[in-house]
Amino acid sequence: MAPTVFAIEPVLLDLCADSIRDLPLPIYSALLRGPALGWPFMSSLCKWQFQILLANTPPLNTNGIEQSELEEIYLPAAANSTSAVNNARFSLLLEQMLWRLADGGEFMPKGNLGMAITTGIKARRTKAAQSQGRRGSKTEDAAAHQIGLTWLEASSKRLELLVQMLG
Repeated sequence: MAPTVFAIEPVLLDLCADSIRDLPLPIYSALLRGPALGWPFMSSLCKWQFQILLANTPPLNTNGIEQSELEEIYLPAAANSTSAVNNARFSLLLEQMLWRLADGGEFMPKGNLGMAITTGIKARRTKAAQSQGRRGSKTEDAAAHQIGLTWLEASSKRLELLVQMLG
């Protein structure tokens, strides 16, 4: 008899995360929003992406993300780097997780949610602004920085709107 549920292996998540990590933001966003990947896999993949983009996160497991974890750990945070593109990726991941939770009826707006989102938006904007004007091989170029800022701002506005709609 064939299994009906497949375990999500860390090796598979690592391979997928590596494959999408450097995609251009429009493609990255479309992949996150696409219906082709089921919720359990998508939730685990988003969590894996958070682990890549964050510093000092709790130990990784391949279980999906719960709302409390999203509110306490991920929503108020910024990406580890000062890259506007990485902070935009982080914001897009948050946005997708909130939409999926809301769409599945699993999202319960709480008092701390608005504060966590506001804190995170400020943190990501601050981090992204730090990379502006820096020179060197490890910083993003001006065009990439501007694209990242544009995507970050748009995603931040959608996060704020989502909380207003659900609150």
